[in-house]
Amino acid sequence: MRGRPLLEVFIFVLVWGALALPLWRLTAGGHAEVARQDEAAPALSGVHAWAELRFAHAPEMARLVTGTNVLWEGRAPVALRVGVDVQLPLNEGRIPVEISVSWPADVGQSVVELTLEPDGLPAQSRRLWGNGQAGDLWEFQWTR
Repeated sequence: MRGRPLLEVFIFVLVWGALALPLWRLTAGGHAEVARQDEAAPALSGVHAWAELRFAHAPEMARLVTGTNVLWEGRAPVALRVGVDVQLPLNEGRIPVEISVSWPADVGQSVVELTLEPDGLPAQSRRLWGNGQAGDLWEFQWTR
């Protein structure tokens, strides 16, 4: 045999133990306190999301609102594609979002698309067609 097998086994056990100890603490062996959720917690909670607006024609004004919170508002010139990080109120898997858009008078029929992608949930999209001014109230819904 070549080398020193007893020394190599000793080094292997030391390295394996140094790597296994933190893993053991993170899983079964640690004494970390787990934060408990109160069962009487309110059903209303917030969720971080990525909201993206895409316009066929540049609007003069666009506004995205949920409840009394303005998530995003833009005035001319508004880019054809706008993405923002937002905090959305998630109430029993539902998020009501109100959108209002106004296009210049020389633009005919146009469309805006809103895509919401909350953390840990699949993306959903809605489209609004309008001529001049348009607005709608959408309710996005997710089930876990």
